[in-house]
Amino acid sequence: ALCLAMPAFLFLFSGILKACHRDRIETNIARAAVLTSRNALACYDRELYKTFGLFGLRQDDADKAISSIGLPSGVSQAVSLEEPLSEPQAVKDAVARHMSYRALLSILQDALDKIRSVKAWEGQLSGSWLAELEPDTLIAGYKTVDPDLPDYEEDPEWLGEYNTYMDDNIRASYQESLTFIAPVLAPDAEGISTPIEVRPFEKGGLSGVGAFLDRIFMVSPEGILDHVMLTEYSLCYLSSAVPFLIRNGVREYDKTPDGRVIADFSISRQYELEYVALGIHGSSAHRSIKLIISLMRFAAHLIYMATNPSIRAHYQTIGVTISSAVAAISLGTVIIPPEAISWVLMAAASIINGGKEAVQLCKGEEVPLWPGNSAYNIPMRYRDYVRLIIVIQSPDAIAKRLSNVIFQACPGIFYTAARTCMYWEEVSFEYVAGYLRRKEAEAAS
Repeated sequence: ALCLAMPAFLFLFSGILKACHRDRIETNIARAAVLTSRNALACYDRELYKTFGLFGLRQDDADKAISSIGLPSGVSQAVSLEEPLSEPQAVKDAVARHMSYRALLSILQDALDKIRSVKAWEGQLSGSWLAELEPDTLIAGYKTVDPDLPDYEEDPEWLGEYNTYMDDNIRASYQESLTFIAPVLAPDAEGISTPIEVRPFEKGGLSGVGAFLDRIFMVSPEGILDHVMLTEYSLCYLSSAVPFLIRNGVREYDKTPDGRVIADFSISRQYELEYVALGIHGSSAHRSIKLIISLMRFAAHLIYMATNPSIRAHYQTIGVTISSAVAAISLGTVIIPPEAISWVLMAAASIINGGKEAVQLCKGEEVPLWPGNSAYNIPMRYRDYVRLIIVIQSPDAIAKRLSNVIFQACPGIFYTAARTCMYWEEVSFEYVAGYLRRKEAEAAS
């Protein structure tokens, strides 16, 4: 009986031994796949990490890492790198991981607090004020207050005095304001630069400015975490045309979260923040941002002056005075609506004040958000306006520009995930590893 049963036992145990051997090989394959992927990711580019605080892996570094790993006999492997930082989604995930796990929580909290503080002024800074407050008498635009006179065969006696009075009281302010007006290109929600018409001396000429003002100052802090993360990362790690703040006569330099002074960055990295904000390279981006800031400051001043009863009454009085004087000087030939005069003078003063404040901001100074006195006023600096410009745009557009900035400073293709496939006979095993995923980072924070 034993002789009859022995072959069956031997066959059974040989099957068990073979299955155990196969399980051991499969386990070794799984371990090797995990080890290969993790070894590859451990060879992240140190220069990229030092410069931008992001993890990225080059193909040649990954090849060197996996070439030293011994494999079981008869086992082959294939390793492919995925999720390059040239893709917006990979950049968004990398920045989210960094801002959630490595950066200080106070950076995001301060940004959200700033946005909420700005949003609290949405009633006063509503773009609808610009349309509601302008007078109906501006039918001919600036020509309403400075009409073309007929061609006289002989100049009337009052013409010289009339021109002198107009030069001193209307034309001088108008001409000075024109030096601060230029075509403005501002980004839309998708990050595409679109022109904004600035015609403050014409009826309906500020509708585009009002629409842009609403987008800027009414951005909601709810549901914009992606926007805020990308924006604050850009402010923390990218070079800027104004990397400092002058407060009480003391210059305070901006620093990265790891303590590097942004002003000390290489000259080849100039205007990175401005490029991310507008998608324009070089000093042209800084000039465009300066014009946008000037536009925003002009609108704030005009709304403040037109809604302040005492200031409005002051300019209305000036309008009546000038209108009466012009009528008297011209012997009733030239009649100018007082409301049009007061509006043109207020608009000119607002443009001049806005332009001067934009220059101050670009020199590193702080300027209160609301031109008037208020216990709830907010000190704003250059980077605060850049934040508002960036945060209203699509995260994909910002991530794409960030990717371009990274490539310019650290040339090459960087990957954030490694996929390892192991093969042994008919058995295959696949393992994908990446740097700390976004959900894991948010959970860890």
